[in-house]
Amino acid sequence: MTFSVWGSFGTTTPTRDVFATETFTVLKALTPPPSTLNVTIEVDGGVAKGDGLGGTFYYDPNSVLADDAVDVIAPTPVPTTGRWRRSVANIGFAVTVGGIIFGAAGNTFAQDAGLTWNNTTKALKITNSTLPRLDFDATGSTRKGSLTQQGNSLIFTSDLANLLALDLSTGNVSGIPTFTASTSVVTPVVGTSVASTPLGLQMGGAVRWNIDASANFVPAFDNVESIGTASFRVQNGVFGTSVMSPLYTALGDIVFTTGAPVRTITLSAANNNLGPSSAMDLGTATLRWGTLFASAIDSGTSGAVAIKTNNGTTQVLVTHQGTAVNNVGLQGGATGTGVFVYSTGADTDVALNLQSKAAGNINFLADSGSTIQFQILRTASVNRNITATGAVSPNNPILGATGGGVAIVGTTTNDSAATGQYGEYVSTTIAVAGAVALATGVSVNVTNITLGPGDWDVSGCIAFQFGATTSYTNLVGGASSVTATLGAQETTFDYETPATVPTAGKDMSWVIPSQRFSLNGSTTIFLVAQGTFTISSLKAYGIIRARRIR
Repeated sequence: MTFSVWGSFGTTTPTRDVFATETFTVLKALTPPPSTLNVTIEVDGGVAKGDGLGGTFYYDPNSVLADDAVDVIAPTPVPTTGRWRRSVANIGFAVTVGGIIFGAAGNTFAQDAGLTWNNTTKALKITNSTLPRLDFDATGSTRKGSLTQQGNSLIFTSDLANLLALDLSTGNVSGIPTFTASTSVVTPVVGTSVASTPLGLQMGGAVRWNIDASANFVPAFDNVESIGTASFRVQNGVFGTSVMSPLYTALGDIVFTTGAPVRTITLSAANNNLGPSSAMDLGTATLRWGTLFASAIDSGTSGAVAIKTNNGTTQVLVTHQGTAVNNVGLQGGATGTGVFVYSTGADTDVALNLQSKAAGNINFLADSGSTIQFQILRTASVNRNITATGAVSPNNPILGATGGGVAIVGTTTNDSAATGQYGEYVSTTIAVAGAVALATGVSVNVTNITLGPGDWDVSGCIAFQFGATTSYTNLVGGASSVTATLGAQETTFDYETPATVPTAGKDMSWVIPSQRFSLNGSTTIFLVAQGTFTISSLKAYGIIRARRIR
């Protein structure tokens, strides 16, 4: 179902929700509103938009009237109680001809867009110079005058005297002029005059509008005049097609005014821009763009668009770019999905640029903006940049640079890298007091460490402790991922010698070769020692250590 929702212009008491829809068919299909809401719907037409049957309708939850396809519209399916009813009070001045309603001030018909009914002062305004005119012939000449109400009579006056009086209570007409209508009872004609006195339209005893010799409508007070207090809507991006029709004048700008303190919005003939005299609110109702036109906020040929809060504090600024074909987009996210800031536009590939001011940094924050998670520091005259490139498994993402390498700053204190971080360090030491006894020719675990997945460099040292009369011929040691098993020759130290009895109490230390271990899961790495000896005893102790290199 296609319909549009519009907020009120200004505030009303009580609060009124104003909606708009197209035909009675769409109106019938609407779900009736709760009885607690004060809902008004502007309907563009009965069977089709602009067919003359549209108008303002309100929902009466207690009505049981029959659907007459004009003033009473029943929802589908028809409820026991509840009908959409035409707001006659909002029409003000109306007449029905051939099933089509003509009126002023509340309806949406093109036939009478120039009529405005003030329900407070009970006054009818003619605010469109294209309407047919009323011709009055007095003593052989046509005179201009003003149309006013005195008591129960409607009086047409000129600079001479009352020429025509219409008694509204009886319908009797008195006076010597002859009244003629050029087309119908609702489109009378006002004759032109060679006199310089303008035709004045009064409200509350004061002239509000004048029609000059060139048939232009001119406000009587400093070219500023109120055009009613009713809410208005914009259809198809054009003012003047619906509830309120602003007046066009060739003598100046179109001006909308509010009450005290006076605020004005001027529609300039020079550039069709709306310019407020000062900061002003557009009411408290929610403003929603409908489906009838594409929404746009335009700052004009230059300048910027600012979104402000707290009566003038700028929060968002959209800067003018005269040749822009690419844009930034904002999009919300569904449950479990984040929001989006993205680039779009006419180009096939559009970069997204983030820019700080002067020496400011670019910060990425989390936890409601209280904690900086990532920070880009500003460098003057920079010509090398860090790059980050994603990858498809099994490859890994790449951190690189333009025009050179990436310098990574190390820690500035005596701390250790956390588990999983680049530079993580793991070690185990067996002191001399815990030395492990060896059997000749047998590989034995001195100690071990457990490493997590990753790329590691493993190194260490094995010390041998001899008995007082021990004679040895071979000492071997290294790191291995297999318990009590030495690795390949190139991964171990291997010392061969004729039978030797070392000096009593003198231990011997050997550094094992540094070895890479690339692991895909948690793995134990062993420090393994072996000796070939006779006569007495041989023991081993030492350290094994590993550093994560990536």
